[in-house]
Amino acid sequence: MSVERNLELVKKGYAAFGAGDAAGAMAYMADDIVWTVPGESAISGTCRGKQEVGSFWPCWPARGSSMSRPLSSPTATPWWC
Repeated sequence: MSVERNLELVKKGYAAFGAGDAAGAMAYMADDIVWTVPGESAISGTCRGKQEVGSFWPCWPARGSSMSRPLSSPTATPWWC
């Protein structure tokens, strides 16, 4: 895949994420994604796989994240919310 094509896909994924479209953003991610939030805050930790990552996103506002609005998630509410 070309650099231009990779950049296009990343931009589309970020646009969906920024618009609060979790399913749209997830479509651009690998099945074996590893999402890590560094530090020791309420949202710090690592999620592995699309289901864990998709379940984690809606928790950010409730846990003190700087996200302005929650993402709509296609998955059930996980224990870390």
